[in-house]
Amino acid sequence: MGELLLSLRRLLRREASHLIVVLDEVDHMLRRSGDDLLYQLLRIDEDQEGKGTMSLILISQEQVLDVLETAVISRMGASNHIKLQPYSVEGLEAIALQRAELGLVPGTWTPEIIRLIAEKAGLTGDARRAIELLNAAVERCEFRQDGHNEPYIIVEDIHEPSNASIATSGSNLEAIDDLNTHAMLVLLAMCRRLTNQETMTTGDVEQLYAVVCEEYDVKMKSHTTVWKYLKDFETRQLTVSRVATIGGGRGRTTHLSMPHFLPKDLASRLEMLLKKQFR
Repeated sequence: MGELLLSLRRLLRREASHLIVVLDEVDHMLRRSGDDLLYQLLRIDEDQEGKGTMSLILISQEQVLDVLETAVISRMGASNHIKLQPYSVEGLEAIALQRAELGLVPGTWTPEIIRLIAEKAGLTGDARRAIELLNAAVERCEFRQDGHNEPYIIVEDIHEPSNASIATSGSNLEAIDDLNTHAMLVLLAMCRRLTNQETMTTGDVEQLYAVVCEEYDVKMKSHTTVWKYLKDFETRQLTVSRVATIGGGRGRTTHLSMPHFLPKDLASRLEMLLKKQFR
């Protein structure tokens, strides 16, 4: 390593260049071999009388200041520390959209699917997660092609393959078991629409809730009560809401999606629970 650093120093002197070194995931290197390499890199231009020839950028998902030696922190400057916040859903959407535009055949994806992927990755704010979800969705879409299926990414493609017994065997789907009867009916109405569609409006919810109430022969709850159910679903992370302006600036509408659960799995469990209640 000493020989390599010496060669690097000679190169910088000869070319009169300024080198920017970026070390990504530096926490792995520090755990494996300590910070001696960082110290040597920081000393590479110490005889230049204040004229720096190298800038060092460290990137880590973990806090590393606590494991660096005092000499390294002193040379880097403890205040030269920038904490980057996780990506917003909008940021993740832009990243996934860029990948889709560059790598996918036009017509095999929609902006609504990209938004759903971004919302699914939004809990972590991790760009890699969004890209992995897009890649996995593409692979599932390709895998199910037999000449009869949809030749584009659908809602089901962005979720992990479900176990056939998931509705009865118990899982994170149990988060809905304590909902009251009408909350279940509202959620069932949403699941039936979101099985084949990426988003729906609050107006859609009330219309479909009316259909489900007729199916189960019960009287609908009020608009205010339905709105409370929708807010509770979002608190439980069953759904995600987004307010958008209607074309022409004529008003605003709320769009609802279900990025964290496969709607048909929730629907199966809801139908099972409701069947017990309406015996």
